[in-house]
Amino acid sequence: MEITTSLGTAQGFFLYALAPVLASASPATGPTTGDTPVTLRGSGLLSTTGVSFGGVAARSFNVVDDTRIDAVTPAHAAGSASVQVVAESGTAMLDGTAFTFTAPAIDGACGAADGLERVTPPTVGLCSAGVAGSVAAASGAFAWTCAGQNGGASSRQCNASWPMSGVGGLRASLTLPDPAANQGWGLDAAAFDATLPAPLPSGASTQHRALRLVLSGGGVGSSAQFTVQYSEPVAAGAVYLKYGPSPPGLNCAGAACAQPHWYALPGNAAVFAPDRRSVTLTLTDGGLGDTDAVPGRITDPGLPVLLAGAGGGVGLMSVPVLGPGAVAGLALLLVLPLFGGLGHRLSQKKIAVRRTNVCAAGNWLALTESCLARPAVLFLITF
Repeated sequence: MEITTSLGTAQGFFLYALAPVLASASPATGPTTGDTPVTLRGSGLLSTTGVSFGGVAARSFNVVDDTRIDAVTPAHAAGSASVQVVAESGTAMLDGTAFTFTAPAIDGACGAADGLERVTPPTVGLCSAGVAGSVAAASGAFAWTCAGQNGGASSRQCNASWPMSGVGGLRASLTLPDPAANQGWGLDAAAFDATLPAPLPSGASTQHRALRLVLSGGGVGSSAQFTVQYSEPVAAGAVYLKYGPSPPGLNCAGAACAQPHWYALPGNAAVFAPDRRSVTLTLTDGGLGDTDAVPGRITDPGLPVLLAGAGGGVGLMSVPVLGPGAVAGLALLLVLPLFGGLGHRLSQKKIAVRRTNVCAAGNWLALTESCLARPAVLFLITF
């Protein structure tokens, strides 16, 4: 370069620097946490003053020479990112696929709900890492898994046991529809009481504890629905027995219906599943199944009960009462066939006929009051 003035001529120098060019970045992937060493190659890099990945400045860089820069990646969201260098002579960039930030693998792990006792399905504390799967209810517990992320392994099966609800390890749980789909009714409290509110009716038996729950939030006079699940099938023939006031006709009449008493929920209000492992109950505020008098609240103590005469055992049944003439005729019918094949033996035996009270014939049959009040006569034949 030369400059001429009236005073003379001066000469100088001007350096034409090449614009930076980026050709490659290696490696091309690294974790989102950063700290991955990356070698950038190209030309015109000697005057570089800045390096960035996806618009985020590198944690550090070192210009080795005009063709090489060693940089360290910053933390960055997962995905592809461009690489850019800024030099005194210009700017160079590799396109948006030059470097890919990858999320680290995360193994699934059970959360705080694992190992706890729950009467309703857990909704929080399912996983401490990973993504929770659906919660399944079976075999006395709620179960779920926590899926790993970004290639991480899934957790073991997480479990939350149902509470004890009866003898022999019997457990039960409770599920309710979302309040929006259940007339607004939500669960305030639920527990299985070890003691009953009153002795069961005479002859009734159960393996279950009484479920006591409180529902609120529903419309006054509306009905709530929920399902009780059991770890073992409810005995065949058992009904869902409630304790409290009831509409007339449910083991009560007149003013007595306003007093607490045991009564069975009708079949349409207590629907047992075919496998007898669950029962869906429908209770009405201030009516069927509600024991309190507070509008907008349902208090429900109840349990499955096998009433006297139900199930596989022998229950109360009617015993027909025969008159003396009919009994005598029946005795002869029983005796006559014996004479044909055993005549030679009967000639050597003395036939004894005696009267006996059918009601005292033994314990193989539970007899009704009518039998006890009106004895029947049976002729017993002995040889």
